Amino acid sequence: MKRSVLHILVWLLLFTIASNDINAQSYANEWINYDQQYFKIHVSQDGLYRIPYSSLVSAGIPAGSLDPRNIQIFHNGEEQYIYIHGENSSGIWDPSSYIEFYGKRNRGELDLDFYDNPDNQVNPDYSFYNDTSAYFLTWNYSTTNRRMTNVNNTDYSPYTTFAQQYCYKNKRENYTSAYYGGSTRCLFTE
Repeated sequence: MKRSVLHILVWLLLFTIASNDINAQSYANEWINYDQQYFKIHVSQDGLYRIPYSSLVSAGIPAGSLDPRNIQIFHNGEEQYIYIHGENSSGIWDPSSYIEFYGKRNRGELDLDFYDNPDNQVNPDYSFYNDTSAYFLTWNYSTTNRRMTNVNNTDYSPYTTFAQQYCYKNKRENYTSAYYGGSTRCLFTE
């Protein structure tokens, strides 16, 4: 009888340790604050994106009562640098204001976990699933969010001492008109 009680206690201890390990795992969504609203922005091409004040209002964002310094945009769990035209220390939107950020389309870096060997990835510039990235616009009560600022200084002479005689340029041509079936296994292989 004592032996079975001991086995149960050991099993409970191991289960408790395993449960704590499971709860401690990171799921890469720790950036989400469930007390905030998020608006999804779809990006399918690399480039500079502009969101006018009028689009914010028509999307249901309470821009009229929102301090523009509180705006944030997240991508893959990381806050992105943004520029807000018309953002000033008053905390009031100008109706001609807009938000700008640099968005990048989806690539193959998230597909790496599907490969039995990451070196077998055919083209890291393209995802097997879609070309669209998701950016999430939200706001908080902080005025220390990531911001880009205009620099009006046009005196570049301090930088000329570090100028290089040449630079490297990588050019890549992606041929995407053919598809090779490969394996039917759930992991991608060579």
